[in-house]
Amino acid sequence: MLAEDPALRCPSSRLWVQDVEPEVGRILVRDAMTRNVVTVTPAATLKVAAGLLAEHAITSMPVVDDTGCLIGVVSEADVVRESSSSTTAPTCSSSLSHRRPPRRASLR
Repeated sequence: MLAEDPALRCPSSRLWVQDVEPEVGRILVRDAMTRNVVTVTPAATLKVAAGLLAEHAITSMPVVDDTGCLIGVVSEADVVRESSSSTTAPTCSSSLSHRRPPRRASLR
């Protein structure tokens, strides 16, 4: 196994699998996850989303519908991509329209 093996690199991340401490392998996601999640609706502008990302020092956040159901994720990369390719203010929903339909996750 080579330290530079790209297969060991998480996509779109600076995290290398071999750099994760062995103790992390015993921690459950439910014990490490963020519980007070900052969310945005599809009707919000990317400017609003960018403000929330900056205000909370986060790089992405869930996009939820009126019932709180997850319908996508908006990230800094989405904001940068859309702001560099558009002269109008796109909404979060327009930046997410090309993505696959979301899958429902359940907490057990």
